[in-house]
Amino acid sequence: MMVGEKFTKKPPEFAVGSFGDSHPKRTSDWVKVIWVDYPDLTSPAPEFPGRCDDLITNLDIQVIYTSIGSLTNPQNKIIGMAYKFGRANDVLFKCFGLSCNHGSKTQRIEFKVDVNFLNVAEPALPRYAEYPVIQAHFPNDFFYPFLTNGNQWDQPRNLKTVLLLAFCVIYINLFS
Repeated sequence: MMVGEKFTKKPPEFAVGSFGDSHPKRTSDWVKVIWVDYPDLTSPAPEFPGRCDDLITNLDIQVIYTSIGSLTNPQNKIIGMAYKFGRANDVLFKCFGLSCNHGSKTQRIEFKVDVNFLNVAEPALPRYAEYPVIQAHFPNDFFYPFLTNGNQWDQPRNLKTVLLLAFCVIYINLFS
């Protein structure tokens, strides 16, 4: 009664959606419910009126979830669910029969259902891609005015030009 189904001798096949919008026909979107301490429903009928044998008044529902997705907008995903039944107790009613119809003769029985949400996600750590390796290559004729054929000095005047350019760069760096 606490889980909204009529119980039989074996646990019913329940499943919950792992996300809020799980597709009914896609079985990978659903998580089966695990039944812990499922009650024995083969007990005989009560021996005398006013007594309810093996009444389970406690149910603990455990929902195990994790957070997936980006750091800025993680989505919770249910990865497991369990229904754990409490210990069975015998309940004696203070009144039974036609005399209980009177408004002042009532008895309360408390049913307790606890729902626990357990987050099993590890702390999220930001991950960044590595910096790219830049492989810059100069064209073969990059030093054209100073070198010919790509690797030989042509004339002494090219050497003078290179030295004059180097001197100018050093002079500007020192006096500016």
